[in-house]
Parts: sequence; C-alpha cells; structure tokens
Amino acid sequence: MPGGRGVVLGWDDPAAAAEAWQRHGAGLAVAPERRFSADAEVRRVREQDWHGWRPVAAGAPARDDEPAIALVHALLRPSAVVPFSQANRRAVAHARDREALVATTALMRGSLLEATSLSCWSTAGAMREYAYRPGGHADAMRGSQANTWHRRRCFVHLRPVAASGGLPGGPAEAYPGLPAVPRTSRRQGATA
Repeated sequence: MPGGRGVVLGWDDPAAAAEAWQRHGAGLAVAPERRFSADAEVRRVREQDWHGWRPVAAGAPARDDEPAIALVHALLRPSAVVPFSQANRRAVAHARDREALVATTALMRGSLLEATSLSCWSTAGAMREYAYRPGGHADAMRGSQANTWHRRRCFVHLRPVAASGGLPGGPAEAYPGLPAVPRTSRRQGATA
C-alpha cells in the first residue's frame, strides 16, 4: 500500500457505510492518486471470521465473467511462518503470470503471524482458475489444509460494484468499467 498503510472497512449495509465514512473514514483519506477504493458485495465466504466480522454472502453466486476481489486473512501458528512463507512465494509467482490479475497487495503484521492479502481480478472465473488449478496457489491451499498452518482464517470473494483508483503495481484504474466510488473526503473534497 502507498506509504505502507492500508485500511479495509466493511459494512453490511450501504447506508451504514456512507454514514460511517462521513463520520470517521473521511479523516483517513489520502490523496486520490494514491488510493484504491471499492464498494463491493460479498459473493462467497469460507472459513471463520475476521476479528469478529462475520461476512455473509448475499445474492446470486458470482458469474464467471464479472469482476472479482479476493480478500484473505489468516492468523498463523508460530511454527507455520516458514512453510507458509515458502508456499506464499510460489503462489505469488504463480499469480504474476496471470493476465487476469489486475493488481494485488499483501500486509503482514505481528512478527509475521497475521497475513492479509487483497487481489483484484478482471473476472471471477480467472480468480477461481488461479485458486484451484494445479500450480502455486492450489499447492499452498493443500499444504495449509494438511498442516493446520492457521489458528484462524477467512476468505471473502467480493464483487466490486463501484471503484476508484488502483493498487501499486497495477493500472491507474483497477476497474475502469465501473462507476466511481461515491464518497468524498472532508480534508480534500475529493472522491474517496
């Protein structure tokens, strides 16, 4: 993330999200040219929760041709840091070869025991192919399941419905075909 900072905010209701942004989020805003913002619907959830947030999938299952965002969060066991990191390197290398990967970023904290990744895909079908076809990511998932690397984990498949900006290393606009995110920053008067 630009400047080494990232914020992921989630609400179950668009009206609550807008109110919370006006109250609290606008003060977190950074310059629009250094920010990726997306409004998204939860399409699929696997595993447990994320620090108490229990996302619920709404609506129809994702179509293969719609855009997708994968949000993955894990609390690792101390003994799993090395094998997880090795598997993660292979999975990241496997992702770099994917034309459908728009952009990706990852955050580690707490002596590498907490890992979060966000990846933007041009289509949900391409995201699923990367996740389950033979290669780095599928191998990492099998290793994780066989070795109980995580104390807790959560996978959330999101469908972006509005987006502004892009992630580092990706295009300036991650999803140019979607409407802009309808929030403004009190600090800059800019779209958030």
